[in-house]
Amino acid sequence: MEGTGPECTPAARALLAGGGPARPYWPHVPGQGWVSDGGALLLRALLRSYHGRRSAFGHPADYESAVNGRGVPDDGTGDPGVLLRRGTAFARSVLAAAERDVPGRSVTARISVAPVLDSPQEHTGYVTFASSRYAGERLRWTLEGDGPVVLLRGPGV
Repeated sequence: MEGTGPECTPAARALLAGGGPARPYWPHVPGQGWVSDGGALLLRALLRSYHGRRSAFGHPADYESAVNGRGVPDDGTGDPGVLLRRGTAFARSVLAAAERDVPGRSVTARISVAPVLDSPQEHTGYVTFASSRYAGERLRWTLEGDGPVVLLRGPGV
């Protein structure tokens, strides 16, 4: 994949460097391809399990975030480094498929880890994908703040 990245907050860079590589989870997702719906670029496998309606979203970016966002599966440890590395590995596999499957459209992935609200010693990971044209301006995906966040951008158009 020829895209840029990763762009990381300092906290994310430390977590990524703190362990070995992770294998992507849900290996079936990248291979099922993408579909466009009303200007939104959606992962076909994730759309199948999504239960909302396109009409509930005024902008394609909001629909992309809702459909293409998922929690990172935990191995039971709640280790933030494992969650971030696992989410990043999954994002790389999805972005590689996007480069192949949707030429002319660039996709950005946002991977984050945060403490669970009612149990701050535990962590949860999250990854979502959006068209790169929406990730900066519309979705304001930035590296502001000090939490662990990784942005991976597919190749530009």
